[in-house]
Amino acid sequence: MLVPWMMAVSRRPLISPGTRGAFRTLMTSSAVNEIATAFQDEGFAPYPDSSYQDSSVRRVTTQEYLESVDWSDRGHVTRALRAFERLLLGVRPDRGTSYTSWDQFALAMKRDGYNVTDDGQIDPAGKVPDLPQGALAQLRDPAAIEEHLDRIRQSMDSDPALAVGSAKELIESTAKVVLLERGLTWDERKDDVRALITKAQMASRFTPPRRHRGRTGPTRSRRSSVARRRSPSEWPNCAIVVTEPDTVRPGEGLASESVTPT
Repeated sequence: MLVPWMMAVSRRPLISPGTRGAFRTLMTSSAVNEIATAFQDEGFAPYPDSSYQDSSVRRVTTQEYLESVDWSDRGHVTRALRAFERLLLGVRPDRGTSYTSWDQFALAMKRDGYNVTDDGQIDPAGKVPDLPQGALAQLRDPAAIEEHLDRIRQSMDSDPALAVGSAKELIESTAKVVLLERGLTWDERKDDVRALITKAQMASRFTPPRRHRGRTGPTRSRRSSVARRRSPSEWPNCAIVVTEPDTVRPGEGLASESVTPT
């Protein structure tokens, strides 16, 4: 079951219609059997109910396969991009394709968060690594997490501020997914990111390590050991450092002395 915060991001295409159109235009220089083979080898069949009309059989064939891809599914998109790369090898500008058509496709892919090299290789523009295959498979609906990861990838270079904001949203969405998977609820009005993280950690039985404030005991002990190692005759050449203890406990003094060289 989708909850409202998931519904808004569950069907966003990873490759925009405009980018697909630019790719379809490039395929004018390809061959019908090459287009069919590239997509079929990745497990796609032509969409039988496509209503797209064009004077080019190559573009029509391309569109039929493009319509068979679920562009909001990362697995589908990964396979489709492999077909893209295979077909781009034969339509590079150095093989007769218009530089204008190639540049339009490359620019459109960049807006979607991908870089296209001169030899047709497609790489994510951001430095955010992909999750291992099947990492989110057990979740009821991983759309929110995948959506924010995609936003970070797409904005790493072009809009760092958006990437930072998306990272915060990713943390919030991940915490909510944890609570949802555990059958727990949260208050949309009262629970901020910190509260959500705390609840998610408790639900997962994860306790973060405690952080100690101020100077620790071992540090004072190391400083005190300097004084023990030096003889009284050496003390005139040293400075006295007085440090307050972090916590005064019964039986302890109010200050400890240590000696450091001047």
